[in-house]
Amino acid sequence: MKVFGAALFIFGGLLIAGSAGSEDFYEQCKAAADCVAGDPPSVLVQITELICGLIFAIVGCRVLMIGFDQDS
Repeated sequence: MKVFGAALFIFGGLLIAGSAGSEDFYEQCKAAADCVAGDPPSVLVQITELICGLIFAIVGCRVLMIGFDQDS
């Protein structure tokens, strides 16, 4: 269970980082001359990614704590 909890925690952290970085990437790409970024990222999608990332990270942390409590 500890590996599953750690994977959930890492996946949640990556989702949070991805939601924060997508807007930055779009702005940097738009500043470049050869940008092919397409449509700007939706605020609703960014908020959903952030909330899902937080949920995954919290659940992963709880699974890790339960796994360590069962070992002792």
